[in-house]
Amino acid sequence: MRVLVNGISLNYEEKGQGEPVVLLHGLGSNLTAWAEQMAALATRYRAIALDLRGHGESDKPVGDYHLPVLSHDLYRFLRTLGIAEAVIVGQSLGGMVAQRFALDHGDMVRALVISDSAARLPDAPRAEMLERARLAETEGMAGVLDLAVATALSPAFVASHPDFVAAFRARTLANDAAVHAAGARLVASVNCVEELPLLSCPTLVLVGDQDVLTPPEAAREMVKSMPAASLVVLPNAGHAAYLEQPEAYNRAVLDFLARL
Repeated sequence: MRVLVNGISLNYEEKGQGEPVVLLHGLGSNLTAWAEQMAALATRYRAIALDLRGHGESDKPVGDYHLPVLSHDLYRFLRTLGIAEAVIVGQSLGGMVAQRFALDHGDMVRALVISDSAARLPDAPRAEMLERARLAETEGMAGVLDLAVATALSPAFVASHPDFVAAFRARTLANDAAVHAAGARLVASVNCVEELPLLSCPTLVLVGDQDVLTPPEAAREMVKSMPAASLVVLPNAGHAAYLEQPEAYNRAVLDFLARL
């Protein structure tokens, strides 16, 4: 399904009925990555997965890859669908968008799930994202593949799931290199640390115990600054914990939603 928002066409998918839960993917991904979560959520909720601008089947305009723009896209998207309030689930870049949206439009956020994300990247991951931007611009998406896999997936998962890794690489390779570079710089530049105490809605922070991009230590620091946040560390998972451990991830999210 498609909807016109802020002069561009955004692609989305929805399943189920009930309270809306909106899923925002990470950099270089798209809504198809949420298949396991969509299936689990749709049994109780109206699950909506969105392709962010520049990703998947959504339009890929030049420029405008800034957090306030993505937040405003989400605002117009929800208004267009007639949704006054929703639970926002954001993975990595999507988690950064979710934070910005909650700060900009707190009255529209029932709760937040921030998944393998951060209010600000630690120094080493920030440098990796800037290198990812450089590689995308100089070598195209083929130059990004190895770094993307290494930062997203744990070594054990890569070794034991070759078919999954091949599909992950194909999804990454399908990205527009210029958009990917802009998105990587966006992720590297985000800094919402000082605003975290303003995020007073119920919040679940999820992180894989082997996440090297937004590590558990960064997640713990986020939770300390947020008035109503709780943390779940998922074992045997890297930055894409929702892909590596979907059952444990879904169980944590559903348990959190049931307590609202």
